[in-house]
Amino acid sequence: MMIGSSDGRTAQGVPREGGMSDRIATGEAAAADGDGEPPSPGGILLLDRRRPGGAAAGIEVDLEGMARLSSHLEQAVRRPLEVTVALLDDAGMDALHRTHSGVAGTTDVLSFPDEDAGCGATVAGDLAIGVEVAAREAKSRGRTLEAELMLYLVHGLLHLLGERDDEDAARIRMVAAQDRLLEALGLPGTDDGEPAA
Repeated sequence: MMIGSSDGRTAQGVPREGGMSDRIATGEAAAADGDGEPPSPGGILLLDRRRPGGAAAGIEVDLEGMARLSSHLEQAVRRPLEVTVALLDDAGMDALHRTHSGVAGTTDVLSFPDEDAGCGATVAGDLAIGVEVAAREAKSRGRTLEAELMLYLVHGLLHLLGERDDEDAARIRMVAAQDRLLEALGLPGTDDGEPAA
């Protein structure tokens, strides 16, 4: 299993278990539908995995707004989705980055494709998104936090779809696809085509 990161690095991962990667299955979950119950199978499940009381806990994330935007991605990519997205703080992202990519420090998004899904039409896997990275980058780019988080979600989803950004030609194709998806969601593209590392 390959793990994609917006910095172009990949590493070997471990299989998902029970529909949720054991890499990001710690902490308390907050379902995006707001009622505490996980949504039905399929689609995109957003989980807030930030540590209570940590620095990222004070960053307000509009999970309902992200869920509304995410619900349009299945139609935009024209494939069924079974994707779990964990929103993590810097410490959580650093731990995943070290463990699965061998790189110290936080990052914006890591993707973990579900190879057990086979080569069927459904896109399955997990994404880990760094909320603190997104907050810093949103501020520096003059974007909303939700736009930055959705950029990371779209970027990670493209990695789950098999897109690569570790070579120039592949990166150009991926950035074009990323901007098309963001535009379909009514969100701005990126200046440089990449989430921040």
